[in-house]
Amino acid sequence: MLADGARYEGDFKDGLMEGQGRLVWPNGERYEGGFLRGLMHGRGRYFPPDGGDVVAGRWERGVLVSQSPRANVAGELALVPELVLFRQYPLLMRRLRGIPPSRPGQTELYAIVFGAD
Repeated sequence: MLADGARYEGDFKDGLMEGQGRLVWPNGERYEGGFLRGLMHGRGRYFPPDGGDVVAGRWERGVLVSQSPRANVAGELALVPELVLFRQYPLLMRRLRGIPPSRPGQTELYAIVFGAD
């Protein structure tokens, strides 16, 4: 079980999810597919908690970058806005880990800005 209550079954490397696996969150959503360094990476499928349209596609470092060319009932590719929003966390964490250590005697200012439309 992970810190956020999610459960993972699958391959590990250096203590991180890597290879093929299945990740299930406490709210019932799940992802089955490839992982790299603890993030969804490669081909996989996302299953929303409400039983809605399954999103099949390719992820890169936790972000859905392309969907399989299957159309939903309306003839458009299914895109789950909640999935896109939820997957911003790995991007944020990667950037925060990239902030250099503080330097004594220097004032530092950082801003986190979110834009939505």
